[in-house]
Amino acid sequence: MWCICLSIEVLPSFVGFSILIMARDKQHRKNDAKTQTVPQEVQHRWHQSVRNLPPGQLIDLPYLKKLAMKEIVPIAYCTKPDIDKVKNFVPAYLQRFTRNIWHLLDAEEIFLSQHNWDDDGDDSMMKLFGTYFQHPEDDFVVFFGGTPVATSNERQPLLQEGSPRRSPRKNTDQGIQVRSTTQTPYCGCAAGTQCKAPPSANLADSPHSCWGCNKKIHSSLFCGDSILNLLSKNPSYMGMSLSNGRLIQEDDNNETRAICFTCIAPLSLEVRT
Repeated sequence: MWCICLSIEVLPSFVGFSILIMARDKQHRKNDAKTQTVPQEVQHRWHQSVRNLPPGQLIDLPYLKKLAMKEIVPIAYCTKPDIDKVKNFVPAYLQRFTRNIWHLLDAEEIFLSQHNWDDDGDDSMMKLFGTYFQHPEDDFVVFFGGTPVATSNERQPLLQEGSPRRSPRKNTDQGIQVRSTTQTPYCGCAAGTQCKAPPSANLADSPHSCWGCNKKIHSSLFCGDSILNLLSKNPSYMGMSLSNGRLIQEDDNNETRAICFTCIAPLSLEVRT
């Protein structure tokens, strides 16, 4: 009788621990940018969906805006804070779920996260596409084990695994406004294409840097947010790890510690998944 009672008492804790382990295992598998972990037939299906795109078709914001409901398109999805390395991306899909809601799916078309087209959050389609969500260009296709596909008239040289890469700027054609980008692309700011600093702002003269990646920014106003503001809006960020290994914690200096948009994006994704 004592054994039965003990088992009943311990069961909830064991189940909770098992769920936590499974959740962590799922997160680790999702964050593994090595496609060997993806079944070959799944890889083949993703590569085939890329080849099925119309010749020269670029998956960008105007294209996605016109996509039919429930339609799915292949993309490359960055699972780590550094979006400048091909090895940090995995094959994935975007599905238009409703008029303004999109679903991120993994290579097996399993739901990962939900994103509004345009809202005040850091995980909207307008802010993530062109950074953590990208067109499946040849650099990605080759790294994922496929054959290069001519997706544009001006193909860029293929990159080696782990090589720095330049993320394509969000397309503002056809009336799609990208509110988060006014700075010249790739100015060196840690916020990348999401930098809001005016063209006249000189990054070299800025004394500021991102507390999460140690790279230079113009300021928290233009290039991200302070940890104090982030925690006030998203308390669930507490305890999360940043790309340089630092943890987000309560601290008297959080008001002056800035985190760039590039480091904020994966935090938003982790909260949703």
